[in-house]
Amino acid sequence: MKRKLILCFSCFLGLSSYAQSDQVDMPLGMRIATLRYAEVGMPQGNFLPVWQSDKCGFLSLEGEVILPPTYDKDKSNVKYPADYQFRNGFMKVLKNGKYGFINSEAKEVISCKYDDARDFSEGRAAVKIDGLWGFIDEQGKVVVEAGYKEVYSYSSGMAAVVNEQDSVGFIDQFGLLTIPFYYDKVENIAFVDTLCSVRKLGTEFTINKVGEKVDVTLPKKREAAVRQYSSSKLNVTEMYEQAPVIFDELKPFQNGFAVVMQKNQAGGKMYGILSSKGEMIVPCEYDQIEGPYSSVVQYFIVERNGALGAIRTDGSSFLPCEYEKVFPNGTQLIMVQKNGLKGFVDKKGAVVVPCQYENAAEFNASVTGVAVQKKDKTVWNFINQKGEVVATPEYEEILPFCNGVCPVKKKGKWGFVDEQMKPFSSFKYDYSFSDVREKWSYQWSKSDLIPVSKEGKFGYINKMGKEVIPCQFEDALAFTNSGLARVQKGGKYGFINEKGVVVIPCQYEKATSFRKDFAVVTKSGVKYTLDKNGVERRNENVTEETEVLCQIQVVEKNGLYGIKSDDGKMLTACVFDQIETFEAGYAPVKIVNRWGVIDCTGKIVVPCLYDDVKYNGEGLFSVKVAGKRGVINAKGQSLLKGDTKMVKWMSLKEKNISVAPSQEK
Repeated sequence: MKRKLILCFSCFLGLSSYAQSDQVDMPLGMRIATLRYAEVGMPQGNFLPVWQSDKCGFLSLEGEVILPPTYDKDKSNVKYPADYQFRNGFMKVLKNGKYGFINSEAKEVISCKYDDARDFSEGRAAVKIDGLWGFIDEQGKVVVEAGYKEVYSYSSGMAAVVNEQDSVGFIDQFGLLTIPFYYDKVENIAFVDTLCSVRKLGTEFTINKVGEKVDVTLPKKREAAVRQYSSSKLNVTEMYEQAPVIFDELKPFQNGFAVVMQKNQAGGKMYGILSSKGEMIVPCEYDQIEGPYSSVVQYFIVERNGALGAIRTDGSSFLPCEYEKVFPNGTQLIMVQKNGLKGFVDKKGAVVVPCQYENAAEFNASVTGVAVQKKDKTVWNFINQKGEVVATPEYEEILPFCNGVCPVKKKGKWGFVDEQMKPFSSFKYDYSFSDVREKWSYQWSKSDLIPVSKEGKFGYINKMGKEVIPCQFEDALAFTNSGLARVQKGGKYGFINEKGVVVIPCQYEKATSFRKDFAVVTKSGVKYTLDKNGVERRNENVTEETEVLCQIQVVEKNGLYGIKSDDGKMLTACVFDQIETFEAGYAPVKIVNRWGVIDCTGKIVVPCLYDDVKYNGEGLFSVKVAGKRGVINAKGQSLLKGDTKMVKWMSLKEKNISVAPSQEK
């Protein structure tokens, strides 16, 4: 019998044969399958569909038989044939003239008992029995009894259904008829977000989810904007080749690296590391990865089988996965925990101080504080990097050194010592907050002024122990490089300078410290960015981590958004459905359900082609297509390197891939 290869997604890749092409390596299982079976389909997840004597079975990608050929080729008289492709985690199959579903492990989880069936959408699959349609969930449970002449797949939580009179109504995910039978039957009916296009007596119009008619006519300016911001010189295949999407999760880039996640065959999350040059430094093989952290060496904390270790940024391991905890702080040694006790290792992973202390502070100087059990109480003392006690006074608690200063607790009150462990302030401060350790860690600052608390009020002392700003505030944070510190008075937040003068009044319900000359504040429920002169700019989407490089105002008109400069000049018309926060000079924008990126001048730098776009740090963007993520730069170019042919193939076989909006709408 002539052996042939069925290639799926011919609309993207064209009908061809691996045997006729040396451009893509054929998986081992496919090579084996072509020798044993009459027909072989494209891989579906981790399986290959194969046919023998008009029966379909499944092999692993290594060529092992998972299910022998027992399923039938599809009947020709159904509207939605079983094409043996996974969609939304399930594959529709046919056996003895009846339809059922197998899952991603090639197990028949919904038995073949239905006269017809459609693929799952939003956790529901339409099934036909005794001539009528209903819906089942992913466990095969009937959620909508079979009682409709025709049904459409769920979209945005709604499904169109047809009664015996060929009138169309809508049900919710529980099967409740929320919009009565009224509309004419047409080829495709589906809600997109909150709207749906319907027809009655030959007239088309749009309704919302309660059946109200909505006017969505695009003004000429809006229509032109859709063409402008969604246009691309790339065809569909080229677009996905330039921005392959292979990750299930992509964390922000930090110091040239990002943690990425891909799900394995069983659906478990596995993590790896991607560099900002597009190189996979570490494949997705760890149960969790956090970092990077900068210490004596830049490193990531990794988890495998419930135990923690550490790897360098080149992927090499220097700390085996054998610890209960690996602490991310410390500039001299790395603190670890084993059997409930803490110790320290160096940049090579060698144990410097054995895990023998009940508690410890991170080494941020040549010494640190450790806690030991002594008789019926826990006491703290200072040790050096050899584990030797270097100061005789015992304290109730010691926090990490910060800017040459270390808080120590004695007789229930806090004072401070310098790097020689000599006290320079009296023990009279109480810090009226619940977690002094977390609070102090947040106070990292290059200022010589130290926030302290006494009798429930905050003020500041210098490194000589002198109280230079009296304890008068309800709360106070450290001074930042801006020269300002956030304080609270009368329940509201403001900012003072190092002389204690209130330079920005206490009028905000929420406020962060200044970061790169900007703070994020909230007044009367509205969020603003605030400069050092006290100038507010409304910005609802900004966060403390936002990298603000340009001050742009978002304006709204008739439910659509545009941007204008500080001097009031309109940089774009109000044509966008949504505009996210500007970061590093760029902002994701949404138009007709597709996302792209504009810069501070309003120029489109990434066309609105994607299901989602997020700023991912270091001038890079995470883009989402059909549930998977990739990385592009501000020119829309993919970050991923190497042979992208297989990457593209993996991307295109994802279900329900969406492309750029039509330029006619």
